[in-house]
Amino acid sequence: MRGVRMDLRLVHDGRQWIASNDSIVAGGTSLEELEENVKKAVAATGRFAVGTKVTVRMRFDYDTFPNAAWYRQYMPYYFDHLLSFEVGS
Repeated sequence: MRGVRMDLRLVHDGRQWIASNDSIVAGGTSLEELEENVKKAVAATGRFAVGTKVTVRMRFDYDTFPNAAWYRQYMPYYFDHLLSFEVGS
């Protein structure tokens, strides 16, 4: 069975992490909670059979920073997050 890859936009609104694209929105106050909610949101779309391996790349949206000058010392991947799981597990 071939796996599925998807990208989500990752932001923090000052209260919680939010990962989204055109069809999925999930949030959580911790990255652990966000991961669980992303898994649930992916399964809830009904687009993937149970057991389908899904890899979600959450890329932080730097445009959400009001002044980007302070983080130039950091590489973009420091804020990105990768999640792999099987639907229904």
